[in-house]
Amino acid sequence: MANKFWAKFWKARSFFGKAAEAESINPPAPPAVKKSKARLKITAEKNGDGVIAIAMVKNEDDIIEQFVRHNLQWVDGLVVLDNGSIDDTRRILRSLQAEGLPLLVLDDPLTGFIQDQIMTKLLRAVTASFFPEFVVPLDADEFIACESREVLLEALRKIPSDTVGIVPWQTYVVLPGDDEQRFKDIPRNFVARRTCETPQYYKTILRTDGGYADDIALCQGNHNVINTKTGELLPSIHLAGVKLSHYPVRSPQQVAAKGIITAMGVLKKNPNSEKEGISYQHFALLRKCQSSTGITAADLPGLSMQYAQSRPEIDWQKDVVADPMPYTYVRRYAAAKSLSVLAKVTKSWEASIAKPRSLGDELNGLVMNKREAVAARLKNAGDGAGSTAFDPLWHFDHLFIDVAPLQFLADRHQFKSALDAGCGLGANLEILRRNGATEVMGIDGFPGEYSLLSGHEYLQHDLALPFDLGRKFDLVICTELAEHLAPGSENDLIRSLARHADKFILFSAAEPNQPGHGHINGRPFTYWMSRWREAGWEPILFDSLAFRCAATMSWLRRNAILLQPLSKGVTVADGADIKLEAISQLPYAWYGQNSGIRSFALQEELPAGLFDL
Repeated sequence: MANKFWAKFWKARSFFGKAAEAESINPPAPPAVKKSKARLKITAEKNGDGVIAIAMVKNEDDIIEQFVRHNLQWVDGLVVLDNGSIDDTRRILRSLQAEGLPLLVLDDPLTGFIQDQIMTKLLRAVTASFFPEFVVPLDADEFIACESREVLLEALRKIPSDTVGIVPWQTYVVLPGDDEQRFKDIPRNFVARRTCETPQYYKTILRTDGGYADDIALCQGNHNVINTKTGELLPSIHLAGVKLSHYPVRSPQQVAAKGIITAMGVLKKNPNSEKEGISYQHFALLRKCQSSTGITAADLPGLSMQYAQSRPEIDWQKDVVADPMPYTYVRRYAAAKSLSVLAKVTKSWEASIAKPRSLGDELNGLVMNKREAVAARLKNAGDGAGSTAFDPLWHFDHLFIDVAPLQFLADRHQFKSALDAGCGLGANLEILRRNGATEVMGIDGFPGEYSLLSGHEYLQHDLALPFDLGRKFDLVICTELAEHLAPGSENDLIRSLARHADKFILFSAAEPNQPGHGHINGRPFTYWMSRWREAGWEPILFDSLAFRCAATMSWLRRNAILLQPLSKGVTVADGADIKLEAISQLPYAWYGQNSGIRSFALQEELPAGLFDL
C-alpha cells in the first residue's frame, strides 16, 4: 500500500524539478566579493569556542536529548532555538542547559516555516557574540558522524575562505519487523541505513574565521548559503570523512505530526509551495496522513526508505546496509507524556494564530500601572529624583528591558536570591523572581516607592559610596552603572559588589566614547577585567558569550560578562580573558535602539557592518 502511494506521489510531483534540484545540489558559484572585516585574531585552539553548532527545533522530545549530548562531543558550543514546541522539547532543553553543558536555549515565537530567515538571524547573532571559526547548522534529527574530533577539525580547516563545506546525509531507517521498543532510544536502536541516497542531499558548514557573518544567508533546510551582496550561492567543497547521520522517520506519531505541522507552516509562508516543489517530503507525509489508512507502524519502513528520495520500489536486500553508530550518550530525561498527533497538530495550529504569551507582556502591564501611580504621586507631592543620574519617570519612559539573556541565566543557574545595584525600576529582579528567585533586593538613588519592588526589597543609596547589607546573594547584578560614577569611586563599587556575591556577578560598564546619558567614567574592558581579578573574580567564557548572544540591547551585547569566584591558584589571565579582551578590541559601531521591553531574542535585526573595518 505504502509503495503504491509513494510511486503515485513521485510520478505526480516530478520532483526532479528545479526546486528540488536546487535543494539537493550545491553547485559552484563565482567567488564571493572580498570583504574587509574585523575578525577575532585568536585560533580555534586558543579561544575554546572554535566550532559552534546552531539549530532550530520544534516538537522533538523523542530525540532532542540525544541530539544535544551527541553533537556536543564534536563542537565547542550549541545554540538551539525552540520554535514554539508544544511537547516536552523545551523542558528537556532547559534541563540539559541547567547541567552546565555549553548549551544556549532561546525561544522563537514566530510561526510559519521560515527556517531560512530565522536561522540566518541566529547565524548573525552567534557570529556577533561567539566569533567562532566555524558554524555548523543542524536539524534535531542530524548527528555528526566522523572518526574523531581531530578528523573533523582537519576537514573544517581545509574549507577555503568565502566557501562552505558540504557533508552528506546518511539516512537511518526502520526495518520491516522492527517492534516499538526500537523507538524508545533513537538513534541508538536504529542500526541500518540506506545504502545510497537518491538523490544525495548535502548540508552546509560555514567557515566564519572569527568574523561577523552579516553578508551571507542560509537557504531553507541549510542546504546552501547565499552571498547577500551578489545574490550568488557560495562555492562549496566536500568535507572528507564527515557525514550527518539522519533520523527523519522515528515513529508513526512523530512522522505524522512532522508532516502535517511542517506542511502547514510552509503553506503559511507560501500558499503555492507544494506546487513549486518546496518541502515536498513534508507534503508527501501530509497526503499520506490524509489517505484512507493514515500512517501506521507498518508504513514506517517504506516511509523511512523513501523520505526525500526517488525510489518508488525498494529492494531490502540491496538498498539497506547495517551500519550501527557507536553512540556513547547517557539519557537522563524522557517526555513526561506522549501527545497524540491530533493534540500536537491542534495545539500547534492554536499557537500559530494566537498572540505569543510572554514574560515581557506581564512586565509591561506591571510597569504601565506603576507609572500611572508614580506620575500622580510626583505631581501631587513634588518629590525630587533622589541621588541618581535618572529621575523615576525617566526609567518608566525609557524601558530598556531585555528578558532573554536573564532567562538564560535563570534557567541555567536557578538562582534563589539576587541583588541588583543600580536596579532602576527593578525589572531585572522581577524577571528573576518569575523564574524561581525567592529573595530579591534592589539598590538605587531614588525613593523605593517609585520602583516595582516592595519596601523591604529596596534600599535607597548613593552608589558612589560603599554599601554593606550584611549578607550574600546567589547573583549580584550591576549593568551600565559604573560609568556614571566619578572616577575613583568604581573601586568601592567593585568591592561592594564582591562583598555581596556568593556565586555569580553579572557586570557591564561603558567603554570610552560609548554613547549614553551621564557617561563620565568610561573605561576599556581590560581595565574592568584587571579590577575584577584583583577582587578575586574571573569571567565564565561560555556563559558571558551566551548572555551576549541572547541579548538585544547593544550595550549588553558588547560589554556584559558573568563572573565567578577566582579558581584557587589562578593568578594570571586565562583563555576567557584572552578571548573577551580580543572581542573588546574589535571596532564596534554603536547603534540606536528604541525603548521598550524585548521579550524574545532575535526579534530585532543586527545592523550590517557592526564590526566592519
